[in-house]
Amino acid sequence: MTTFNAQFVQRILDNIQARLEDNLNDQVAGIDPELPLFSTETDSTGLKIGFNTATPIALNFPAVYLEPSASTLAQSADDTRIQQSHELVISLAITGPSAATLKSQVVKYVTALDRCIRRATPAQICGGLDASVNGLVWEVTEHRYGELRVSGENATIYRRDAQLIITIQLFER
Repeated sequence: MTTFNAQFVQRILDNIQARLEDNLNDQVAGIDPELPLFSTETDSTGLKIGFNTATPIALNFPAVYLEPSASTLAQSADDTRIQQSHELVISLAITGPSAATLKSQVVKYVTALDRCIRRATPAQICGGLDASVNGLVWEVTEHRYGELRVSGENATIYRRDAQLIITIQLFER
């Protein structure tokens, strides 16, 4: 019978969500003060609109959304530790007046997301986890730039999506 919790991904998601909400707009402004910031207005449930609407259904832009993609767990043969690897996806959606504008902006926003995660402290990523957790490592492993989409009457609304992939590894003893 195992003694491991192996349920740390929710706490990590909560911590990274808080990090995005607290720091992402500062990173965006530091890269390009002319870029629109993520809305900090709250919806009827108290969630910040710019940070908590899944990008496929987002109506307010820019929008960013954090979600888990996969978790891999490997328990040692002697039952003394469990290695966890969690892949998280941060999705981004932006709109703009032209394809050329979005080409530049999407790179700036993804850079801001990358900096927000890479500059986090261990406490900002895994704060509040049980003392049995150690060996924390996180890295941004991929930037994915989506296709340009056009909609609206006479194709006047341009939208570009992107994703940032994060891998977080840790051990529980």
